[in-house]
Amino acid sequence: MLSEELKEYIKTNIEYQLKNIKNLQFKDLRVLLYNYNKYLERLKIIDDKIETLKKISGCTISSVAPKDVNVQKSSVYVDELEKKENEIESLSNEKIQLCIIIDRINCGLKLISEEPYNEIIKLKYIDKKSIDEILELLHISRRTYDRHHNRLMSEIKSLFLL
Repeated sequence: MLSEELKEYIKTNIEYQLKNIKNLQFKDLRVLLYNYNKYLERLKIIDDKIETLKKISGCTISSVAPKDVNVQKSSVYVDELEKKENEIESLSNEKIQLCIIIDRINCGLKLISEEPYNEIIKLKYIDKKSIDEILELLHISRRTYDRHHNRLMSEIKSLFLL
């Protein structure tokens, strides 16, 4: 019985992940790159929340009920425990999605790492530099910037459209 439940959970979880991966191709790559640092920060927050919830869910949760109300403490414990487990599961699913996005971005950055002017993408989207700052840092013209920016973005985008 437990193995069937586990198989169903895994199947549902994988279907959920695949659905969201397919949705990635419709998102603007610029937005994904621009939010890269936010994704990393959110990942840390999720890890901390999951760790906290796991510590809390290990403790017995007692509720204070009015004296005239007859409440079984075990059912309250299960309800609270289920809430924590559901929250952990939800956070874990969000973490999986963030890891997929971060991994794709990292693969895209690695893909272009040997290309000329690959710094353009990192400077523009990760370091949040303006175009003028990039032109000055790399000592290139606006036309060179545009040409290489578009080429590099096309290469990275190919990873998200597979």
